[in-house]
Amino acid sequence: MITVKNLIKSYGKETVLKGIDFTVSEGEIFALLGPNGAGKTTTLECMEGLRRFEEGKIEIFGETPKKAMEQGIIGIQLQSSSLPANITVTDAMKLFCSWNQINNRGDLLERLGVKDLGGKAYKTLSTGQKRKLHLALALTHEPKVLFLDEPTAGLDVEARAHLHQEIKTLKEQGTTIILASHDMAEVESLCDRVGMIVEGKMRSIGSPREIVAEVEKEQWIEVQWQGELPELDFKYMTDHQMIRGVHRFKTEQRLAGLREILDFTEDSGLDLLDIRLEKPSLEERFIEISQGGKLS
Repeated sequence: MITVKNLIKSYGKETVLKGIDFTVSEGEIFALLGPNGAGKTTTLECMEGLRRFEEGKIEIFGETPKKAMEQGIIGIQLQSSSLPANITVTDAMKLFCSWNQINNRGDLLERLGVKDLGGKAYKTLSTGQKRKLHLALALTHEPKVLFLDEPTAGLDVEARAHLHQEIKTLKEQGTTIILASHDMAEVESLCDRVGMIVEGKMRSIGSPREIVAEVEKEQWIEVQWQGELPELDFKYMTDHQMIRGVHRFKTEQRLAGLREILDFTEDSGLDLLDIRLEKPSLEERFIEISQGGKLS
């Protein structure tokens, strides 16, 4: 449904996007990740029709970003945006609905938890309240594609959980969502696929699980025993650490390593208090790629 092909963008003599390619399927939640200055925000702005690009092609439902915006196909919640200081929440919603030539969408204020703030001036709202209002305004015309740039920045834990549920509901209703976030746990929880941009190039793309699977084969097994520990002598462990009473073993053969630990525990007569396979995280993979991990 969304195609970005050979996207090239420069600022003066500096080329910030060097041939970005990816696609997004209808109804998918797709995350764009990248360190500061990598080109992530520029890619989003080109897709949103807010910035011109020199070469390449972007199609959204078969339309250019500009036409997609004009036809109400896309909705945008920017990372940084503002409204007139004294406009009220209710009046802001009425204004956006008037622009879109639709009936007032007060239901969206209720869904996003800001209906009780209807009479408050924009300047008096907290950062989190402003972000929820901006999302409500972006949804007024029921866009087929929704761009969310750091949607939960400034929200408390309860508000984040509420917004995450709203994003999942939008997906269930068929909305395609392009998400930019520095919260890796949020990305892993919400997104079907992820694209990582580094130095203007797409370095890795796939589901969070697929990207994490690209990490080196070594993984850690964490074990906590109770009892007098005999001398440790394991065949499948390449390293051993002791952190606050927890033993950490590195292994390239997870199943063999787990069997070895369980056999050792039984033979030694120890009580096994806890055992855990420490899986690599999306954040670790993101750091690895950002620091020069191989192109995939």
